[in-house]
This record gives sequence, structure tokens and C-alpha cells, in this order.
Amino acid sequence: MKCKHHKQCKSYSKYLILLISILFCGLVFAVPTILAETTHTPTTDTTCNNGICNKVLYSGVRNVYEDNQWKKVEDARSLKDKGFDVVVLEDDKNYPVEVLDFNYTSITVKLNPKGIKIFNEDVPIRIWNNNDTKDINFQQDVLDGKVISKGIDDYKEQMDKIFEEEVRFNLLNQEEEKTYEFGMEKILEFGFNSTTIMLQDADTEN
Repeated sequence: MKCKHHKQCKSYSKYLILLISILFCGLVFAVPTILAETTHTPTTDTTCNNGICNKVLYSGVRNVYEDNQWKKVEDARSLKDKGFDVVVLEDDKNYPVEVLDFNYTSITVKLNPKGIKIFNEDVPIRIWNNNDTKDINFQQDVLDGKVISKGIDDYKEQMDKIFEEEVRFNLLNQEEEKTYEFGMEKILEFGFNSTTIMLQDADTEN
């Protein structure tokens, strides 16, 4: 198309440039984008994008495989048999405890399993939680000679007791299944001399 006037030519040029720009943008946005892909193992997250991968390595279990997918440990329904240990700090044979299941925020236990040990008693159960300030002060007092370490029982000086109740055992109730708010490295005691347990990553040293 020939334009007879200079202004008309400039106008056609603007429209042509605009049309080319629109077509070019359409072609650019039509190109499919390669999305980043993330894969997991219990202790790693690996994200790859356009052939470049970044791996994050964790010191303990960070992911668990459940319901045909990977989940963060705090989102899992159960952490039993997924790289975590039930650590028995003290084992009082008169007050047995069986851990049925646990996750990041709770634990389900059977107290006096099979109902053969305890009869006609109100038995205490207690849960302890970390207190960093108490822990630091206690360690310093031990170094200064102000207190003497009692070994396993030191946690009673280093932690806060956050829960306590008594469970009644009798002829009609010879064993008890209970679920409590719990978590990693909290401590649960059952009995007078106390069967004492805690949960921790399998790679964590006591």
C-alpha cells in the first residue's frame, strides 16, 4: 500500500510496528516454561531448574513418605518406623509402657499392656518439656560445683513439668490406652520409680 501523504505514512508505520510487537509478544508467551522440579529423600531436598540443581542436606530426618507422597515431618500423621527412635531412659518393669504411635505433636501409649503388672493403683504419668534457661544454669552450677549431677535424673532440674495425671488401674481397667500432646525430646514418665521415655531422631546421640 502506497501512502500519498507524509502524515499518513507515519500513521501506517506506527500501526505496523504495533502489530509486529503484538505478534512477537504472542510468540514469546507461547513458548512453554520449564518448571523447577523438586525431589526428596528423608534427609535431602533437591530442586532442579534448566539442568541446574540445588541440594539441601539436613542433619536428621526432614521428610517422610506417607500416603504415596513425601511430607515434612511436622505434617505426617505418623512418624513410627520412619527414622525416629523411642528411647527408654529408665525401664521400671513394674510399670510397663508400649508406644503404639506418635507424630510431631502427639504420642499414643498403652500403659500396663496386657494388664499383668498393675492392680488397684492410681499411677502417676508426667510429661516434661525443655527449658533452655534451666539447662544452661544447671550445667553451669555443675561446673561450679554447686550441684552434683545425678545422671539420667538431671532432666528434672533442666526441664519443666508441663503435665501430670493419675491413671486408675483395677479389675475393670487393667490397661489404658492414652494419647498425649508430645514432641521430639520431650520426656514421658509412668509410675513411681518411673519408666521414662523420649522420642528422637535415629541419628541423634543421647
